[in-house]
Amino acid sequence: MSLQSTKDRTDNWINTNYTRFKSTQDRYTGRRFFQGLSTHSTPPRHTGSVNDDRQPDRMQNKPTDRSDSWQDFFPEIASQNLPSQMQCHEYDGPNGKGWVLIFEFRFENETWIKFVGSGAENRSQDWFLFIEER
Repeated sequence: MSLQSTKDRTDNWINTNYTRFKSTQDRYTGRRFFQGLSTHSTPPRHTGSVNDDRQPDRMQNKPTDRSDSWQDFFPEIASQNLPSQMQCHEYDGPNGKGWVLIFEFRFENETWIKFVGSGAENRSQDWFLFIEER
């Protein structure tokens, strides 16, 4: 296993599922977008010798002000071994509304994050190393 192969597996998942996810968001009811809490209780932890792709264990969790969970909105991921945990955040910014998928995994002792967004503002960002302040 390598850092790059873990990023590639997540990118492949995005390339395979983004269109379906976006069309589901486009059909979502009301004036809001789906907002999903983390799909995993902890981000998958990969190493050079361990692939920690795994099924989400938090499919039923939902924000307190929302009625839908990942299980309700995008149930097909429940049985998939994912290389990254996912969250989905809604925004209402100066240029309008949208949403962003946040992908996160650990490799060795590093946390890697990617944003994939849709909407009025470009909130997408390629893989970056998250540095925690101490």
